[in-house]
Amino acid sequence: MKLMNVCAVVALLLMSCSSDELTYSCDKEIDRWVKSNLNEIQQMTRAEWLGLNRGYAIATYRAFTPQQKVIFWQEKLAEVKQLPWSEDELRHIEQVEQFINVHHGFFYKETLTEDENDEIEIFFYKWMQQGIENYGWDKLVALSIAATGYKVKNTLGELELPLNTYAASNISNSIEPTCDCKTGLLQNACFFSDETCVENDCSYLEDGCGWLLLQSCDGQCEPN
Repeated sequence: MKLMNVCAVVALLLMSCSSDELTYSCDKEIDRWVKSNLNEIQQMTRAEWLGLNRGYAIATYRAFTPQQKVIFWQEKLAEVKQLPWSEDELRHIEQVEQFINVHHGFFYKETLTEDENDEIEIFFYKWMQQGIENYGWDKLVALSIAATGYKVKNTLGELELPLNTYAASNISNSIEPTCDCKTGLLQNACFFSDETCVENDCSYLEDGCGWLLLQSCDGQCEPN
């Protein structure tokens, strides 16, 4: 219990809205819900997480303990490997598992350093390009494997998404819209209804987006 409480404090320190309030989400309703359910959230399985409303999913993931996040990704990748990949593709996916095994410490960091973020960017850019060049993957195949917690349905990278697709900032009166995606290379990692991650006047949050959900959220998913 003490470890869980410490992890909760650490997780809370990771995020802040423009008002400098320590929070899991700048959406007041979502933030209040997460804080009221921390004990349950820090016992939550990935299967339970998959049943959450989209708007609550990222905020809930931020409240996970570091150990939970590692297990979350181990389970996600084990699930992905059950799909009918070639042997070479499976070995390629296992490189992500190896990256996680070597970089457990990233999940314990309050904030990634610039060098750590660069290491993630370089590894996954090369990994994605190898998937595209060697196995004919679409970019979204790589993103579906390593940039979202949702279940991958097939080797084309299609996902099983929650029925309720409203973004967090649409649920209630926010301090200001909460950033919910990573811009740049990952601008297509919105996964909902042909949305794209664009720069917007939203509250920047330190983690919950990008590769392995380790990176900052600095944009909003908007329809193309």
